[in-house]
Amino acid sequence: MPRVSKKTFIRATAISISLGTFIAIYPIISPFIKIPIFPALPQDVYIIIGMIIVMFPSGILHLLNVTWRRAIDRNIPKLLRQIAEAGRIGISIPRALALASEQDLGPLTDELRKVVNRVTWGYPIEKAIFDLIEDIGTPTARRAFTLILEAMKSGGNVEEMFMTLYRHLTGMQLTYRERTAMMRPYISYGYIAFFVFLAIQVILLTSFIGPILDIQSRIEATGETPIFRFAIDRQTIETYFYHISIIEAIISGLVSGKMGEGSLFAGLKHIVVLLTAAVLTYYLIL
Repeated sequence: MPRVSKKTFIRATAISISLGTFIAIYPIISPFIKIPIFPALPQDVYIIIGMIIVMFPSGILHLLNVTWRRAIDRNIPKLLRQIAEAGRIGISIPRALALASEQDLGPLTDELRKVVNRVTWGYPIEKAIFDLIEDIGTPTARRAFTLILEAMKSGGNVEEMFMTLYRHLTGMQLTYRERTAMMRPYISYGYIAFFVFLAIQVILLTSFIGPILDIQSRIEATGETPIFRFAIDRQTIETYFYHISIIEAIISGLVSGKMGEGSLFAGLKHIVVLLTAAVLTYYLIL
């Protein structure tokens, strides 16, 4: 499971922001640069494409990091149980960590191998574990490896301590999975709300407002005054609806990310999907 470093994340985000900004303002600067890079599209389409390019890479990289951290946290209780079982037969904690680095603990295995390799080359084990805590950065990892450090310093009944923390973290993860399962439907609620909103706009424009405007145009062509008359033309109405759908896509995406995954940043990928759906609906259907 890949992990994106902070430096790579910053670099990719900076590139996407630069490229997205350039595409968004391309209709403004194209007369000056005189380079016909893109096809002739409405200016708002360039803005939407720029927004998508800005948000999509950051959303995907954030998802990869979140998935990596969750995989680490899922395997930490297994590590604690292995250390406790090793302690029962007289194996020291450093040796137990070395044995655990040979087991299948997902991405945690690679992190443990880094610790073992550093210790093999003479790096202090306390410093190696502290670096591991800072590198992973999750509360679960901080709590577990801090206990490992204290157990190596103070000794005592470390098996019981590790088993107690193992049961505690296992219970916390079970509670988290239950909460995630309960909140996951809110992601679909955000999508449903957006597509219902979009469908209502399409129905209004194609089955209500559109026919009325057509009748109005035919009556005005005969020189008569229609009884009911829209004060604005169809293109203006479609523009208003289009802008409202863009705002709704952004709001629904953020709500889906926050309610379903607990982070507004997680809503970026949902915004990309909903923005794409809004643009395709208006430029392919309407």
